[in-house]
Amino acid sequence: REVEAFSKGQSEVGIKVELLEIYNEQVVDLLSPDNHTGRKNVRISLANHTVEGNRVVMTSTEEECMGLLELAQKRRCVKATSSNSKSSRSHLVFTIHYHLSDHQAQ
Repeated sequence: REVEAFSKGQSEVGIKVELLEIYNEQVVDLLSPDNHTGRKNVRISLANHTVEGNRVVMTSTEEECMGLLELAQKRRCVKATSSNSKSSRSHLVFTIHYHLSDHQAQ
């Protein structure tokens, strides 16, 4: 919003997010619609530093972005340990993609 306001309507910002979990050397898409019934594994391409087969979601507000993060947190793998009853056994990767388009260049 700040970039759009600063540019006086000449630029538009698009934001997309993706949320992945790395657990036991597997990469799981936490935003997949299938995730609530089963864990959807995705593939990481090391050649071009991308993830293949995962869901990337367009967001327009901070609240939407935080809602997606909360959903992903609920879907993460959590298991009890001797010191913590809800220990996360995984790593969460939260990626934000920004796209800036210039209306004057069009």
